Amino acid sequence: MTEQEAVKGLTYLGMAYGKEFTQQECQLHYDFLKEYKYETFVTAIKNIIKTSKFLPKITELLEECEKCKDQIVYDVLEFMRQRGYFKAPTEYDKATLFMERGITPEWLQRDINKYYKMMKQETLEHKGTMLIGG
Repeated sequence: MTEQEAVKGLTYLGMAYGKEFTQQECQLHYDFLKEYKYETFVTAIKNIIKTSKFLPKITELLEECEKCKDQIVYDVLEFMRQRGYFKAPTEYDKATLFMERGITPEWLQRDINKYYKMMKQETLEHKGTMLIGG
């Protein structure tokens, strides 16, 4: 995620909780959250807004980003299954097992990344919207 995307997400989060983040607070958050994809960050923010009455700490954002990252990968695997990537149900089961154990082979990770881009593009074409703002 870029720093600009992080600021956009934090602005959205701040609006939900009546908080305006300073430049230093944005930088601090970005230092910890920059490894995540913007989509993962936004999904985490939306989940937190739905479930928490209080502005989350950085650690809570990190925890939610990890949950969302995992969920997005499983969503991609399901997308791959629907598109006929897996030739047998056992192949899909093996892929999810790799994910659960954190031992995803390089070839599968490349294919997941490829299908993630396809899934993202298809979703944007069908919805015609962006995650947050324009």
